[in-house]
This record gives sequence, structure tokens and C-alpha cells, in this order.
Amino acid sequence: MSEDEAARHLKRRAAQLVALVLDADRSPAAGWRPGWKGLRLRPDITGTEDGLAKYPYIRESRRIQAEFTVIEQHVGTDARMALTKKNKDEVAAEPFADSVGIGSYRIDLHPSSGGDNYIDISSLPFQIPLGALIPKRVENLLAASKNLGVTHITNGC
Repeated sequence: MSEDEAARHLKRRAAQLVALVLDADRSPAAGWRPGWKGLRLRPDITGTEDGLAKYPYIRESRRIQAEFTVIEQHVGTDARMALTKKNKDEVAAEPFADSVGIGSYRIDLHPSSGGDNYIDISSLPFQIPLGALIPKRVENLLAASKNLGVTHITNGC
């Protein structure tokens, strides 16, 4: 089929999938709790007729090789506890003198190089260092959003 036809099919299938997810979240079937009654797509925000994003969100492509790399030992709960010898109530993420923001979301890797389909690791609220937003090889560019120099490969913890 032509590229135009393939693109139309892909868009239609994506829209159908989103509709299924929205409907499933609203349904108490299969033991699910009712979803958010006000949840809906927003064409007025996305600038599209159907309210779907103009471009797919492919998060694994949103990484940079940065001047500084945030690793699991900086933000991972268990890794920080092992490194600092503090308990869960006392432990905190690594502070950064050049912090330009904060984040708080779990470390999730999928799939892993060890053959696991999904790895989910608890993390602590953390600072985002400026160095993690500055690419090594590109001049005059400052990353934003989830474009972050990060890897969660452990260093011996």
C-alpha cells in the first residue's frame, strides 16, 4: 500500500486503541474501578480534530548523552539506602549544586538486557542537575522535558 494509506491505517488504529483505553478506564468491568468521569481527549489543546497528539510519544528516543549522567545510585531508593546506610524514612536522593528542577517518578526499564520484560524500581524525589540537560556533542542546545542524560545501570550497588 502507499505511504499515505499506511499512515491513515496507523492513525485510525491508534485512535481506536485510545478510545478502548478511555472506555476501559470508565468501566467497572473485570474488577476495574470506574475511571475518571471527566477524562476526555482535548482537540482544543492538541490542535487536532480527534484530540490525539500530532506525534507519537516515543520515550526511549528522548535521551541524550549529556555532560553529566544521572544514575540509579543518585535516585533509586534501595541504591541510596545501600550507599548512605540510611533507612527508608531518612534516605534522600543525591543533591546537586547545579539543580534546575525536580522530578519524582519510578525507574522503569522495558525490556531489560537481562531478558526481563519489565523492571520497576522505587525512586526518591530528586533534583535535575543542569549538566544532565547539556548534550556533549551539540553546541547551543539545552534539553527540556524528559530529554535527560540518564542511565540506571548500577555501579556496584
